[in-house]
Amino acid sequence: MKKMTMFVPIVAVLVILAVAPMVASAKACCLVPASATSIPIAYPGSPYPAPTVPTISTPNPNIIIIKDMPAYYSHALAINGKTYTGISCDAYNAVGNFKTEVFTIYSKETWYFGAFGNLANGFKGNTELTLFGWTGDDTFTSVEVHAVLQGFGSFSGQTLMLSYEGPSLAAPWTGYDLMT
Repeated sequence: MKKMTMFVPIVAVLVILAVAPMVASAKACCLVPASATSIPIAYPGSPYPAPTVPTISTPNPNIIIIKDMPAYYSHALAINGKTYTGISCDAYNAVGNFKTEVFTIYSKETWYFGAFGNLANGFKGNTELTLFGWTGDDTFTSVEVHAVLQGFGSFSGQTLMLSYEGPSLAAPWTGYDLMT
């Protein structure tokens, strides 16, 4: 029993000594506040990716399916109090149900920040939007947005996690930038 009593603390110390260097070498990271506002814009022109050609189908009168619909936005992104302006180039797929008044949109997005035409810095990822209460005039009574975007260029090593729930798409999306 005495040997076992000595064995357990020795193993614990060896484990701590083996794990401590790995923990110490891990990159520091933190969550910092982030928010984004966007305004739809027309295709900004070259060198931004050209619009895709969407396909639209209506399998029955209550359902609409949209694939590869292009969308462009002007963004203002605030990370930890600093604001970046840029343009996003998106392609989305959507399913709308006129009977339930719910539309779900999945969007592949690339947000470019810097001088106009600079495609070297930004974020790329996916956004899911759910629009509730279609009113018949392309407005909705409620919106849910969730976005996860990975940084590239000068934003490399950063991950934006943004969301919004409320009555309008014009409101800012808020969340965090995970910086490693």
